[in-house]
Amino acid sequence: MKDGDFETALEKMRAYCSYSERCNSEVFLRLGKFMLTPNEKNRIIELLEEEGFLNSKRYLSVFVRGKLIHNHWGKIKIKYELRAKGFSDNEINDALGTIDQDEYNLLVKKLISNLKTQKAVGGDLSRKEKEKVIRAMMAKGFEYDLIRTYFTEELDIDN
Repeated sequence: MKDGDFETALEKMRAYCSYSERCNSEVFLRLGKFMLTPNEKNRIIELLEEEGFLNSKRYLSVFVRGKLIHNHWGKIKIKYELRAKGFSDNEINDALGTIDQDEYNLLVKKLISNLKTQKAVGGDLSRKEKEKVIRAMMAKGFEYDLIRTYFTEELDIDN
């Protein structure tokens, strides 16, 4: 590979990482557009880490916070997404450990309340509507036991 191509790819990746927080796997995929050897791709990733453009802990923190607050994802869905990006279970658990449990519980309550309002036809939820709310919360990656706890408090599910 020509030296100019390496430099061009490095500059493009600096710009790519400056725009938004990125992880190594995203950068490696993006480098696939360039005709670089695997060693050159790894060298670019190393340089980006040394220069502060890539930082796994920073990425994990931003990712977890963003998915929780903006996308309203639960811990399970966040965990699966991070695994797909190639992070280890220890890194993922450390990042998930930064979530304020009170804030998380409040989000679950709020989402259940919102779904209850959307699904309720004429006041109380039918059993089928209750099941839909639970499935919707589980699809967002929230833990069943937590959903059940707040769903029971909010809706008195055992009726």
